[in-house]
Amino acid sequence: MVLVDDKGNRIYCEIPGSEAEKFKALITEGHVYVLKKFIVTGCKPAYKPFPGNQMIRFTAWTTVEEYNDTSIKFPKYVYDLINFEDFPSRVGQVDCFVDAIGTIVGVSEIVSVHLPSSNNSTAKRVVSLKDIRNNRINLVLWGSRASDFDAETVHCIGQESPVVAIFVGMLVKSYKGENTLSGGTACKWYINEEIPEIEAYFDRVYDHHDKIEWISAGEQQFRALEKQTSVEERTLSELRDIDPWDFESRGYRCTVTISRINMNQPWWFSSCTRCHRASVANGNQYRCSGGCPSTTAEPKYRLSLIGTDGTGAAEFVLFGRVARQIIGKPVTTLLRSANRNQPVSVDVHYHIVPEIAAIVSQKFTFSVSVTQKSLSQRNVSFQVNSVVAVYGKQACIPRCMDGPENSARHVDSTSPLKHPRHADDVETTSQKKTRLHPMISVPCKKKLELQCTKQVQGKEQTNLSSQVTQVEGDEHSPEHPPELGILPTQVDESGETNVRTEDDEFPGKKTPTSETNVRKKQGGGRKKPGNQKEKPEDD
Repeated sequence: MVLVDDKGNRIYCEIPGSEAEKFKALITEGHVYVLKKFIVTGCKPAYKPFPGNQMIRFTAWTTVEEYNDTSIKFPKYVYDLINFEDFPSRVGQVDCFVDAIGTIVGVSEIVSVHLPSSNNSTAKRVVSLKDIRNNRINLVLWGSRASDFDAETVHCIGQESPVVAIFVGMLVKSYKGENTLSGGTACKWYINEEIPEIEAYFDRVYDHHDKIEWISAGEQQFRALEKQTSVEERTLSELRDIDPWDFESRGYRCTVTISRINMNQPWWFSSCTRCHRASVANGNQYRCSGGCPSTTAEPKYRLSLIGTDGTGAAEFVLFGRVARQIIGKPVTTLLRSANRNQPVSVDVHYHIVPEIAAIVSQKFTFSVSVTQKSLSQRNVSFQVNSVVAVYGKQACIPRCMDGPENSARHVDSTSPLKHPRHADDVETTSQKKTRLHPMISVPCKKKLELQCTKQVQGKEQTNLSSQVTQVEGDEHSPEHPPELGILPTQVDESGETNVRTEDDEFPGKKTPTSETNVRKKQGGGRKKPGNQKEKPEDD
């Protein structure tokens, strides 16, 4: 929620979820209120509506009283416009949303697309914008934003006169080398409004405007994702028998139970904010391993899991939002926990926190393809492109006759794991009562013998009591194995990858939908789309 006083000073405000319903009924966009008993605090590091150092946070004691003195005039709109030429420098940046003004020259119909991070379809609409210098860029509206945009009315008005709009609350993305704007729940627009910038822009383009055209929504980019419903399902034994070079381009499905975490691989990496390849620390900045000029990076998941279905075992690699979907928390949240609790001698890249340990013994159906490294080595591993189904915790892990998962066994996932190099801390008393954590690959020969002996004996299993990890969030995965960098301390989870399309919604602050009215000047002038029903603020 953005607030502005009669002097034009602005600040953004957040309402805790527990208080959202109460204030939702008290606050209407465009009205004036007297606020009391709120907290002024430092602003969040990402997804700010505009640059600033402070923000307001409502509490349970905050009071809201409507102010009806009409003699005081308050600004109605708040925005920070940037030029189209500045968009490339904002690719992948999530510290602030961007605002821009332009002429609408194309609109698409709504299409429903399936993203790899969600089992449900997502609405998508494309709006093509042009600036005063004829630079063009497409804005992709997602979810409710796509539905709220009145494309039919905008197209109709655009046959007679220019349609000039200010769009706020956008992010700049890059897909297949092309920059695009992305509008999620934070996006809002003002079309042919009585705003000085719009009026000046309208007058400049009125005599030589382009008629608005119907354009494609680019749904062909999602065809491969929509076809995942017909992807063939195979067992791990069958997948491992396929030559990686002959692997179907659309991949396969497989259903596996996670038997352990691969402790030899880090669970996160520093990702370039522009091309999403791995970045390495370079002084106070970062250097992208993909060769792009970006000097910024953010942490992203790179989970390496061992899964089995009873016919075989294999490594599964999950990046970004796909990993977050099964963990349920942003990578930055887990990193803070790891930094607080890790042993001094353990690298934070390898310190497994309880949220990751809880994945063990969970069962999933994955849509997979072979990893890049599988094309050059004997051990085939699989990259998880999407999570098709989640079955929760299993009482035991299926028997696997060709790997370390050689027998079903009880799994304890309540404690964080230790890296193999510190496996000496694992308690061992006798062969009969040996306690080895089932998710740790112990390099000690003696302990391996004890573990194998225990597996052969086939100890009695017990039921698991851990809770099923909730599935939420979404993100897509880079194709190339990452190199490690150093975690920037002020970076939040976000951004998209270079192999999947942009995500459905953004985690930024929600704002009311666009308020647009129909108006026509005498003798010809600006027209605005019809009234749209406002959605109250739900922060």
